[in-house]
Amino acid sequence: MNNHKRNIEKFNNIIIPVLVALFNVFILLNPQEIVKAASEGLFLWADTVFPSLFPFIIGINILTGTGFAAFAAALSEGFTRPLFNVPGAGGFALMSGFTSGYPLGAKITGDLRGSGQITKEEGERLLSFTNNSGPLFVLGAVGVKMYQNVHIGYFILFIHYLSAIINGLLFANYKKKKFKKVFFDYKNVLRKAYREMVKYRNAKSFGKIFADSVKNAVETILQIGGFIVLFCVAVRILNLTGVFYSLKTLLLPVCPLDENTIDGILAGLAEVTNGVKTLSANATKESILAAAALISFGGFSIHAQSINFLYKTDISLRFYLLSKLTHAIITVFLGAAFFPFFNFDKETAVTVFNYNLGGKLLFSTCMWGFGAAAFVLSLLFAVFRRKNKL
Repeated sequence: MNNHKRNIEKFNNIIIPVLVALFNVFILLNPQEIVKAASEGLFLWADTVFPSLFPFIIGINILTGTGFAAFAAALSEGFTRPLFNVPGAGGFALMSGFTSGYPLGAKITGDLRGSGQITKEEGERLLSFTNNSGPLFVLGAVGVKMYQNVHIGYFILFIHYLSAIINGLLFANYKKKKFKKVFFDYKNVLRKAYREMVKYRNAKSFGKIFADSVKNAVETILQIGGFIVLFCVAVRILNLTGVFYSLKTLLLPVCPLDENTIDGILAGLAEVTNGVKTLSANATKESILAAAALISFGGFSIHAQSINFLYKTDISLRFYLLSKLTHAIITVFLGAAFFPFFNFDKETAVTVFNYNLGGKLLFSTCMWGFGAAAFVLSLLFAVFRRKNKL
C-alpha cells in the first residue's frame, strides 16, 4: 500500500508537471491549430451544451432550494428502492439526467452525498444509471446535424436510455450488505413528502434562492465549458503528434472495424462529440453502434466534468468508470438486437434542432418542465392507486 501511495506521489509530482509543460509547448508551436480547436470547443459549448444544460441547472437548484426535490424524493421511494436499491432522491436524479444530460446526474449525486441524503454505496449505485446524455444533444447534434437523420438520433436515444436502466438494475445489489433494507409505507405518503419538503427547504426567500440558483448555474456551465475547450485542444494535440495515428496502426490489423470507425472511437474516448462527428461520415451499422457506445461511455472529457462534482465526496471514481464501461457494453448488445427493427429512412423536415439559441433554450426548458410534470403526476397516480388497494 505504501509503494502504491509513493507511485501516485511520483506521478503527481513528476509526470503530471512534465505533461503539462509539453502541453504548453505544443500550444506555442501550433498556435493556429490550437486556436481553431479551442474555437470549435467553444462553439460546441455555446451551440449545444449551454442551451441544453443551463435551464436545467437553474431549475434543479430552485427545486432543491424550495424543498420540492425532497418532496419528489419521498414519493419516489416506492420504486427506486425495490428496483435500484437507492433512496427516493434517485428518481429525481434519474428524471433530471434523462431530460438534461451529463454531467447533471453526477452533480445531483455529488450534492446528495455532500448533504448526507445518500450513503457512499447509494451514490455509487445512483451514478450507474443517472449520468446520461440529454435528448437535445442526441437528437439535435448527433441525429440531425452529424448523421443528418433524426431517426438515427431516436435509435441511439432509445438504446442509450434503456441500457442505462438495465445498468442500474445490474448494479442494484452492489454492496447490498452495506445498507439496511427499507420498506416503503404508502400510508400518509403525501403528508410524509410534505414534511420532507419543509425539512429540506432553504430558509432564504424565493428571490434569494433564485439569485443563488442563477449564480450557481453560471459557475457550473462555465466550468463545463472550460473542460470542453481543454479536451478539444488535447484531442487536436494528440492528432498533431501522431498518437492517434500510431494507435490506429496498431489496431487495424487485429480489429474488424474499418479505419474511419477506429478513428472515431479513439477520438471519442477523449471527447465524445469529436468522435461521433468522425463516425457520422459513414452511416453504417458499425458506425451507429460505435457512436451509441461512445455516448453511453461519455468520453474522458465528460468524466473530467463529472469528477469535478464528485471529488469532494467519498464516492469511488473507479466504480463510476466501471459503470460507464458496462453501460457502453450493454448499449452495443441492445443496439445490435434492436437495429433490424428500426426504420432509418431519411425525411426532410424542419425541426426544433435547427432553431437558434433561443429556440433551443425554450425546447430544453419545456422538455424539463414536461418531464418534471409527468414524473410527479405518475408518482401521485401510483400512490393513490396503491392507497386505494390497501
